[in-house]
Amino acid sequence: MNLFIKNIGQLVTVPAHGRPTKPGPSMAEIGVVEQAGVLCLEGRIVWAGPMDELPKDVPDAVPELDASGKVVLPRFVDSHTHMMYAGHRAQEFGLRS
Repeated sequence: MNLFIKNIGQLVTVPAHGRPTKPGPSMAEIGVVEQAGVLCLEGRIVWAGPMDELPKDVPDAVPELDASGKVVLPRFVDSHTHMMYAGHRAQEFGLRS
């Protein structure tokens, strides 16, 4: 998927400062880029930043989405696992009712 989101009022970022993960208190850090853009090529974000720093080599055929005055933020995914539970929770349901 190719997409260029342009003229974003505020782009919320989660800066990792080159680290592959954000552990502990650093997870509370966010960044905000005003008047930003995000370029996605072949399903990957290849550039994000202020519109005035947009690279000149953006392909012409990329669909554009104008996000003027909007806020764009990353989708947070809480990926974790649980052990399978083979029972039922009818009693718990009754207690909550």
